Amino acid sequence: MDYQVKAAFLINFPKYVDWPAGVFAAPNSPITVGVFGDDNVAKEFQNMIQGGLVISGHPVLLKRIQTEADIGTDCQILFIAGVEQSRATATLEKLKGSAVLTVGESENFLEQGGVVNLVPKNHKIRLQVNLTAASQAHLKISSRLLVAADVVKGKQG
Repeated sequence: MDYQVKAAFLINFPKYVDWPAGVFAAPNSPITVGVFGDDNVAKEFQNMIQGGLVISGHPVLLKRIQTEADIGTDCQILFIAGVEQSRATATLEKLKGSAVLTVGESENFLEQGGVVNLVPKNHKIRLQVNLTAASQAHLKISSRLLVAADVVKGKQG
């Protein structure tokens, strides 16, 4: 049932991340969450936002990503499932410098340049955060999220 927890994290991240000005065309532009490589997480996420979820005036939308070609800067959050580990480096390279919160679930995701890693620990999903990657993506991570993280690397810019 980890996919439910991962979907819940993806839904809650927008409450703890500030995107730079200009990312949203309007105050009510959607926050788009891309899910790459995990249908269970995507289905659970879709169920959780059914009926409409709005965070800080932004409706939350799901974008299922089937191939690397579907990945662009039209997502504010991108979840890269562990099964896509082999393509994570290229995906992160493609998004470098763009204001996308990249979320993964593999051992070296932070080292590859991902911002948030979800890792199993003691039968729970724990957070790891790479502040250097967040800063390069022009994202500001709330201290409330950082205190919940097991590992915090780098400094916030």
